[in-house]
Amino acid sequence: MRKILKELERFYCKLIDYFFLTENFHKYQIKHSKIYSSTYNLKEDQYSFVHPPKSAGTSISTFLYENNINIFNSAHNLVSINCDPSKFKYITVIRNPVDRIKSFYEMQLNNKKLSFHNQAKKGLSYFVTQVKINQNCLCKFLIGDLTSDIDEKKYEKAKQNLNNFFFIINFENLDKDIDILKSKLNIQKEMRHIGKRQKEKKTYSIEENRDIINNNKYDIELWDYYQKNIKSLT
Repeated sequence: MRKILKELERFYCKLIDYFFLTENFHKYQIKHSKIYSSTYNLKEDQYSFVHPPKSAGTSISTFLYENNINIFNSAHNLVSINCDPSKFKYITVIRNPVDRIKSFYEMQLNNKKLSFHNQAKKGLSYFVTQVKINQNCLCKFLIGDLTSDIDEKKYEKAKQNLNNFFFIINFENLDKDIDILKSKLNIQKEMRHIGKRQKEKKTYSIEENRDIINNNKYDIELWDYYQKNIKSLT
C-alpha cells in the first residue's frame, strides 16, 4: 500500500509540474530519496562531497567510492546543518556559475525525465528566473538550505564555510586538482570521466546571459572570491 501511495504521489507531482510548471517532483525526490541531503551526521573520519549539479560531481564521487574513501553516501550533498565545516571534512568542486547554469539548463532541456525539463522548455531566462535552484545555487549548497534566498548574511556564511573546506577542486583545473587530492588521500588510481562528451557549443543571447548574472549575484561574488583568495591555497 505504501508503495502504491508513493507512486501515486510521484504521478501527481509530475502531472502538476507539467501543467503548472511547479517544482513538486523536485520536492518529491528530496522527500523520498537520498538527494540534496542537508541533515546528515558525519563521523569524525568521514568526508562529505558537496555536489552542486553539473560540476563533475558524479565522476569525482564515484572515484572516491571506488578508492574506499569514507564519504557520506548521498547524491548532491549540501553542507549538513548538523556538521560545521570547521569541525568536519568537506570536499567540493567550484565552477564558473554562468557556465554551470548553462550546462544544467542543457541537461534538463535534453532529458524529459528530469525534474525541470518543462521549465527548461520555456527557455533559459524562464529556467533561471523561476527555478530556485538556479539562483545562487552554490551558496545554498554551502549553507545547507536550497529553499532560502541568499542575502549578505547568508553569503558571508557560505564564504566562511567554503574557507573551512578540506579541499576545493577548480572545475577549470580539474585534472591537476584531482592529482593534488589523490596525494592528500593517498589514492594511486586515475579518475574516470563519467558522462564527459564533446557537444556542440550553444550560443546565448545578451538577455539570457544577463538573466543568469542578475539571479546569481552571490555565486558570482563567491567565484571571484575563490579565484582571488582561496585558489592558490588549495
